[in-house]
Formats: sequence, structure tokens, C-alpha cells
Amino acid sequence: MSKLTFNDHLDDMMERLMNEDLSSDQLEIELKRGKALCQIADKKIQDKKVALQFVQAISSGQISEKMIPLVFADDFRKVGKIESQES
Repeated sequence: MSKLTFNDHLDDMMERLMNEDLSSDQLEIELKRGKALCQIADKKIQDKKVALQFVQAISSGQISEKMIPLVFADDFRKVGKIESQES
């Protein structure tokens, strides 16, 4: 499995787009790939923003830890607030 991070992929994409030796066909392919990657990045950023807002709401007491949906449990655990979802 690849050890490349999402940022590594973005950096690689920028390097390919900056390549002055690309033909117009190759550049068109890289532009389409870049647009798709940006759309994915936007979705990932939005997902993390929602998770952060949820963690902040729990940390401030606006939402009880017992109300954590499974989709956010991992994000909340990463900041060290809960041990497990089973309780």
C-alpha cells in the first residue's frame, strides 16, 4: 500500500502542472486530473470541518458525549476525549 499522503499527491499534481514540456494533450489530462483532485480535497476539508465543529460542540458542553454518532467517534477519539463508543 502506498505511504503517500494526500499532501504528497497535491504536491505531485502541482509539479506535473508546472512541467513546461507537457504537450497540450498531456496538459489537458493533467488539468482534468487536477480538477478532480481539488473536488476530492474540498470534500475532505468540508468533512473535517464538520467533525471539528462537532468535537468543539462536545468539548464546550453543547452536545453530550453520549450523542456522538459513530461517524464522528474516531475524530473525537483522536483528540483524546473518549476511550470507546461502547459505553
